[in-house]
This record gives sequence, C-alpha cells and structure tokens, in this order.
Amino acid sequence: MARSRFEVDEDIRRAHTPAASLYCDAKVFEAQRKHVFPRTWHYLSHAAGLDEPGSARAVTLLPGCLDEPLLLVRDAQSDLHCLSNVCTHRGNLIVDGEWNLESLRCGYHGRRFHLDGTFAFMPGFEEAEKFPSEKDYLPRIPIAAWRGLMFASLAPAVGADDVVSRV
Repeated sequence: MARSRFEVDEDIRRAHTPAASLYCDAKVFEAQRKHVFPRTWHYLSHAAGLDEPGSARAVTLLPGCLDEPLLLVRDAQSDLHCLSNVCTHRGNLIVDGEWNLESLRCGYHGRRFHLDGTFAFMPGFEEAEKFPSEKDYLPRIPIAAWRGLMFASLAPAVGADDVVSRV
C-alpha cells in the first residue's frame, strides 16, 4: 500500500474527497487506532450517579477500538477522578460495574488504593524498601464534563476546552 498524506486545505473551495482507504483499509484503521484515537477526546459516560463521595463506575474508553478499562470515582473530598481500572501489580481489573466504595481493592492479591488512585496497601509488602512509589499508583486519565456527559483522552493532543464547548 502506497503511503499517502491526508491534508485538508484551509480554503474549502479546494476541498476534495479523501481516498476510500481512509475509511476501510485495515492498516489505516490500525494506524489511527494507535496514533490518533488515544490523542483525541471521546465520550466516556454520563455523570449521573457519580455525585456522592465513594461513587465509582467502571467504563471502557472507545469499546471495540481502544478498549481501555477506566474507572470514574468520586473521592472523599468530592473530586471526580478518571483512573486506569487495571491493577498496577498483576493487571487485574479492580472494579466491575457501579458501586459506592470506601477504597479500591484488587481481588487478585488484595492491593488497595485510595479513591484518588494513590497506593494504600499491599499484603506482604509492609517492610519492602522504597515501596510504594508513584508507579504503584493507578494512572490518572484526563477528563472533561459537558452538560452531564464525561469525556476522556489517554494522551490529549489538545485541551478539552478546545473540543468541548462550555456554553
């Protein structure tokens, strides 16, 4: 497949229809899935039901494409966080469904996290040196709210304000 560059002319009078491969070629889709979709903002969930401290909801970012397991959770200070829903120890999912929680606990080895994603406890590691470190925290994912809808981006190329109107 010849590599082509997709460009949009600033003058709309010189617009043209992109090649069909942009929409249906598996290699182009894979390139977009890897390089474009993680950097853009996507609808994640509605905000309803996440009002109280401890409210938590497991969600998947861009199902069928990115399939990134995330967790929306409101901490004790009422701050809403979007966190990776994958334990930093063995990659197990931490939360399934929608709950009201006091902390986050991985069912695989019992690793616990505070509701803001910071590490809390790991059985058998009480005397481990230089543990925990920030790499043991659940990664935070940027989120934006607009009219009760939540949006997220894994590695945003632009700020949420550039794509989500605050009107």
